[in-house]
Amino acid sequence: MRFDDIVNDNKHNFDLIIKNCQPYLRQIKNDLMFRGLTIPQDSNAAFGKKKARLDGREPMDTSPKIHNSLNKHFTEEYGHPYRNGVFTTGDSNIAGKYGDTMMIFPIGDFEFIWHPEIKDLFQNVYAGDLWFDYYKKTFKLKSLTQADYKKYYTWRNSIEDSELLNMFPPYQTTGLDAAIQSKGEIMVWCTEYYYLSAGLREYFLNWVNYGLM
Repeated sequence: MRFDDIVNDNKHNFDLIIKNCQPYLRQIKNDLMFRGLTIPQDSNAAFGKKKARLDGREPMDTSPKIHNSLNKHFTEEYGHPYRNGVFTTGDSNIAGKYGDTMMIFPIGDFEFIWHPEIKDLFQNVYAGDLWFDYYKKTFKLKSLTQADYKKYYTWRNSIEDSELLNMFPPYQTTGLDAAIQSKGEIMVWCTEYYYLSAGLREYFLNWVNYGLM
C-alpha cells in the first residue's frame, strides 16, 4: 500500500493523538514508548483507547508481597503506586514479548518514573541474589559465615522488600526522551491512553514532523 493511502486511512487517529496527547508529544523527539497488548480480534487492531487499571493490578511476575511493598515505597517517594501504572519501554522487541507491539500515547497530563540502571525491576533486582549483596554492604561484610546466614534470614524477614532499592540511586521523574532511549522499563501514571500499532511508527512520525501539528 502506498504511503499516502496508509496515511489517509489513519490520519483521523493520528490527529486524535496529536490533539489529546500534547503533554507527551512535547517531551519526545522521534523515539516513542511501546507496550505489548492483547487486542481482541473483533476490534481495530491498529488503534484504540484504553483506561489504565490504576487500582488492584495483579502483577505478572512479582509476588503480591513485593508488589505491595514497592507500591508503598513509590507512593511515599514519588506520589503514586507506580506498580499499578502502565508499563512501557523504549524497546519494541521487549514490548513484543508481552503481546501485540503498540506505541503508547498517554492522554492529557501524566507522570512517569524510570531508572537508568534498572531495565526491569523484577528481573534486575528481585529475581537475583542482590539481597545478599545488600546485606553484606549494610553490615560491611566481605563474605557470609554460617552464623551470618542465620542472622541474614532473621534480618531479611524483618524489613520491607522495597529496602532493596537502597542499593541504587533514586528513580528519575524527568527526562522522558532519555528514559525511552535507555530501552528500559518506564512506569507511567495516567488515566487513559491511545495505542497505535508499532508498524505505523514511521507514518505517524512523518505526519507529525511535516508541520501538521
